[in-house]
Amino acid sequence: MKFLITACLLSERVKPRPKPGTQEFFERSEIAIPFATYLTIERGLDVLSRKDAEKEVRLRTQIEALMAGCEILRADDAAIARALARILGYGPLRHTWLPNEKAKEPSYGHYPWVAAASMITGIPIAALKTNDITAVGAHFDLPGLYDPVKQQWLCAERRAEAFPNETPSTNGVSSSH
Repeated sequence: MKFLITACLLSERVKPRPKPGTQEFFERSEIAIPFATYLTIERGLDVLSRKDAEKEVRLRTQIEALMAGCEILRADDAAIARALARILGYGPLRHTWLPNEKAKEPSYGHYPWVAAASMITGIPIAALKTNDITAVGAHFDLPGLYDPVKQQWLCAERRAEAFPNETPSTNGVSSSH
């Protein structure tokens, strides 16, 4: 089965001792990496390069080797941008994407972006840190969210399309379900 993956899952895979189920998941799944995951990985490597350049080179080599066997998602960027804009405009989801202003190296959350790509492509998401994606899924229809360590579907309803017959809400954001 094909999955979009998040940076947390890709990062877990390159650890010396990844959580149980991670290796098996990568071996049995077809992986697509959305732009947001790629960007988040690059952001982490950039931060690391300023602290420990040698470690960054080693980690980059591992990640590039892993990603060589994965598909880089090519999708309708305009449709993904529209879906992401609707997620970002939905007030109760602000915490999923705004940076922690007190963080030493703040970055925007990539989970809503991965969720938007999933909604547009119909490809379910695989992730380890699932709170923000689950929050998005509480307000928008996701094709699925899978935790490979727990081996559990957290958003069990799989949909081929995320927006069929949608009824817009009064604030311009897709209606809750």
